[in-house]
Amino acid sequence: MKKLTGILLILVLLTTGCSLKDRVSPDPPQDSSAVISARQERTSSEGEEAGEPDRRKTDEKKDVEKPGGKSSGNDIDIKTEYEISEKSFDNENGEEIRGDLYVPERKNGLTVIFSHGLGGTRSDLGDYADMLASRGCMIYTFDFRGGGFYSESDGSVQEMSVLTEEEDLEDVYDMVSELKGVDEDRIYLLGMSQGGMVSALYAGDHPEGPAGLLLLYPAFVIPDFVDGVYRGNDTMQRLFRFYSASGTRYAEDAAGMNVDQEIRGYRGPVLLMHGTEDVIVPYSYSVRAAEVYEDADLKIYEGADHGFSDRADRKQSMEDIRDFLREN
Repeated sequence: MKKLTGILLILVLLTTGCSLKDRVSPDPPQDSSAVISARQERTSSEGEEAGEPDRRKTDEKKDVEKPGGKSSGNDIDIKTEYEISEKSFDNENGEEIRGDLYVPERKNGLTVIFSHGLGGTRSDLGDYADMLASRGCMIYTFDFRGGGFYSESDGSVQEMSVLTEEEDLEDVYDMVSELKGVDEDRIYLLGMSQGGMVSALYAGDHPEGPAGLLLLYPAFVIPDFVDGVYRGNDTMQRLFRFYSASGTRYAEDAAGMNVDQEIRGYRGPVLLMHGTEDVIVPYSYSVRAAEVYEDADLKIYEGADHGFSDRADRKQSMEDIRDFLREN
């Protein structure tokens, strides 16, 4: 059975932190200069920013002109209460996508759509959602169809892939952009692991959409992992035989995918956050992505694992997210 194409192995890897010493991914770069924040200068011009959204008078914002005419200085430093309510909808096929909408009392005009990782749910990034909502951002978190065994959305895990999840994100983006109080020119995407890759795929296919990307240890390794199984890597195939599910679409949609080509179309600002001790998705994948993107801010966390389980790493990533949103 050379074409063992289930998804449970990857689920186990992403949730347990299992190391793959025989992985087909490239080795992390040895140059210590990669373990720093690297900023690539933006070369494309941007259009004028849309008008200010409806905001309370106490929410003041000072705009600073940026190259290309776009203003910066988003007010991410206010403190406010917020409400969480369920916001679900059906896609065009009648399948339900369930999510939660965070609405702050004082809005700063920014909206962030969260995408969870493989096998997860919208609750996995709840602390990030709480942090940004308390700073005035409207937040929408949701469960991908078939995105995990505890997903509340419709769909089967065996029918899920990065492309079906991109379809979900497209439906979510369209829904959110029409919500009252949302400025469609100031919608950001935040994704963790596979959700980071899905967010990047969506932005690559809709380059005029998101105002920015915030990618936590994005799983750009997935096509290489799947291709390693097809090429007959013994370690991977043994694990697949043990953990494999019967679904085939996950591997079929990822096999042969050229991540560089898929994501390079997006020219807006991107924040990449990755740890040096990530044994699931080597940080070299984010280093590579930073080279592909036109405007990338790369944050490498020394000693951090996949998921930023250490509180200090998680706290630092939240600070970096706030800085990115403040400036972009």
